[in-house]
Amino acid sequence: MMRPMNFLSIKLASCSITRELAQKTLPMIGGVLSIMSFQLIDSAFISMLGVTPLAAQGVTIPFAMVIIGIQVGLGIACTALISRYRGAKQDQQARETASITILLGLASVTVICNLLWWGRAPLLGLFTISDTIIVMVEGYWPIWLVSSWVGAALYFVSSVFRANGNTKLPGLALIFSSLINIVLDPIFIFTLDMGLEGAAIASLLAYIICTAWLFYRARAENWFSFSLNLKKSRSSLVDLIKIMLPATINQLLPPLVAILTTMLIANFGTTAVASWTLITRFELLSLVVILALTMSMPPMVGRFLGEGKLESIDRLVKTAVVFVLALQVVLAFTALLFSSYLSPIMSNDLQVQESLMYFLSFVPFCYGPLGVCMLIVSVSNALGQPKIALWLSMCRLFAFYLPAIWIGAELAQLEGVYISIFIANTSTGVVAWLLYKKCMAKVSLSLEPLTSNG
Repeated sequence: MMRPMNFLSIKLASCSITRELAQKTLPMIGGVLSIMSFQLIDSAFISMLGVTPLAAQGVTIPFAMVIIGIQVGLGIACTALISRYRGAKQDQQARETASITILLGLASVTVICNLLWWGRAPLLGLFTISDTIIVMVEGYWPIWLVSSWVGAALYFVSSVFRANGNTKLPGLALIFSSLINIVLDPIFIFTLDMGLEGAAIASLLAYIICTAWLFYRARAENWFSFSLNLKKSRSSLVDLIKIMLPATINQLLPPLVAILTTMLIANFGTTAVASWTLITRFELLSLVVILALTMSMPPMVGRFLGEGKLESIDRLVKTAVVFVLALQVVLAFTALLFSSYLSPIMSNDLQVQESLMYFLSFVPFCYGPLGVCMLIVSVSNALGQPKIALWLSMCRLFAFYLPAIWIGAELAQLEGVYISIFIANTSTGVVAWLLYKKCMAKVSLSLEPLTSNG
């Protein structure tokens, strides 16, 4: 009788975890789509002003990635620690960590924004751009930097919500910010004739409204502590930085690899670059659900870790992995079946269409293993093992991805690159799963003394 009862209890626990995962992931899908659409909407309106304003906005992208890397890195650390404290019923430490996150985050972004502004001359000198663009950037950057600072504040407060298990409100805040931006962009850019600066002001106002709303709701939940003791809070600050630093480096690696990959693809001509640009957009859309999972899972992992429920973490991860693999197979088959219809929609150029059809015929099938890698990186950070997460990302990008596409390009040009991407991403998924097992074993050993003492 015990065995059926144990099986039933495991099934019920799995169903509960699956239901909670779905409830927390769905709002974040809308949030991720909003994040993606925000800059796209700005670019669409700015492009109506001409090529020069669009180029001036484009110059900010590499520097924006630095700010985003810092806020995502700290957000990962914040989520990992607060959710763990909540699971362990250490509410005061959770509140102190939330407050330190906001203070440390805003201080870090303030330093970066000031460095970007005062060092703008040598930084802009890195690009081959006209004096007209430089003059336009001079007027755009001050407002853009302030809006980036407020946008970072929005992300930090959102991280506190996710860490406390609430993904609905931050998801809604991101959606609202995107909608507000859509309404304000044409008003400030065209109606008030403020041009490029108008786009930055529209973004700034959207961020201010949503940040104020989220911060108000967070205070009502009593998630912050405004009486910090520096000596007692020092350990929380150290723990945050320990996770934040490798997580931030982790976030800055993909843009670097994207630049190197684009430089390689550019050797094959304009058609290849056009194809690659569309492929990266397709890949990003294909991974939306996975990106949402990487934001919704860490608070659950942290809570289970605080409660000492490693078996629940394992069930959660296995559920997510099976879902991701199944979803990506369905999406890949759909892309394959409709590739002859999708390619003309994505481009009018016949050579680009042929390249896209070849890509869609098999490469999307490797997005499942790639998704597994992305999940394991997120879970490793939540388990307090950021070094494993960083090592996995470096392994994926520098041991598999870059060498593979270089070899593929040498052997079979663009078609060889596509084959190499498939092999690299599939191999990475296998390595990620093996590292997850190692990570769980390491966490289990670290919890044993606590269990025996308890």
